Amino acid sequence: MSVINCMLKDLDKRQQSHDLENLNVAPVQYQAKPVSKLPWILLAIVSVLLLYGIANSWQAWSNSQVEQVKVVAVGRPSSSNLNLVDSDVKPVGPLAAENITKPAIQPDTATKSTSVLVTPVAPKPSSMAVTEVHVSNEQLALRRYRLATEAENRGLLSDAIVYYGEALALTPVMHKARRKLAALYYGKGRLDSASNILIKGMALFPEEYAYLFLLARVQQASGDIQLAMSSLEQIPDESLLAKQKWTMQSSLAQKSENYQLAEESYRKLLRIEAGQARWWMGLGYALDSQLEYDSAKQAYRQALSVDGLSKQANAYIENRLVQLGESE
Repeated sequence: MSVINCMLKDLDKRQQSHDLENLNVAPVQYQAKPVSKLPWILLAIVSVLLLYGIANSWQAWSNSQVEQVKVVAVGRPSSSNLNLVDSDVKPVGPLAAENITKPAIQPDTATKSTSVLVTPVAPKPSSMAVTEVHVSNEQLALRRYRLATEAENRGLLSDAIVYYGEALALTPVMHKARRKLAALYYGKGRLDSASNILIKGMALFPEEYAYLFLLARVQQASGDIQLAMSSLEQIPDESLLAKQKWTMQSSLAQKSENYQLAEESYRKLLRIEAGQARWWMGLGYALDSQLEYDSAKQAYRQALSVDGLSKQANAYIENRLVQLGESE
């Protein structure tokens, strides 16, 4: 504008004598300096970046608001069947800041604008408690006894001996284990071991007369007849083993030529079993050996009158009666 003013002033000075209305003044035209577009481009870029940042911030804030309404259960569900409420969370669009309120958790309301995912809270995981279980010696002994019988049934006699021994070590009062152990030792020819286990049993339980009877059998197998008879004498006649005692005692007495003891044993047997022909024959033989022939003949005749003897035994008695009759 200053250039134009200078030009006008110059014209005024040069043409002061001319009439302004008659002067044809050509319009002065000028070309304005072109304005650069770079600032506008930069402004547009900055604006786009600013809007993008605002949009990202708004989206992040919206997502955080949605996550606050989720109730997440920690842990796995219990074994019972639980019904889960499956509902999708609707995306939250851009809202005015003043219109946003914190949503309340309403697990039972299905008509809210924002669906809520409700998962059941799993029960606390059960903790493993290690408790000490006390097992008595009797229970342990029974387990060993079962193992022993199973091994014995399978023919594993050595294993059975070990298990029976362990059962007795735990519970010495287990008489059946002691008897079986002694029988296994006896069957394997270990007579000393069988004798020792029975003697220990008698020392612990003096009234367990089965140990005495088994010990007498072991002693008989060892060839010690007198010791076996001594063991039998300790069994009272009132015992349930009285019959077994008298039967074995009569046999041992005859072998040892103790005919008086044999006579006593047979008479006791006849008190409980008068119909046994073998007892009558045994009594007759004991009396015959003591030279009591009349009593012996009566016993022999009684034996023949009762069934139960073999042909060989009958022949012997008949032959002996003939001999006794001839001696008269």
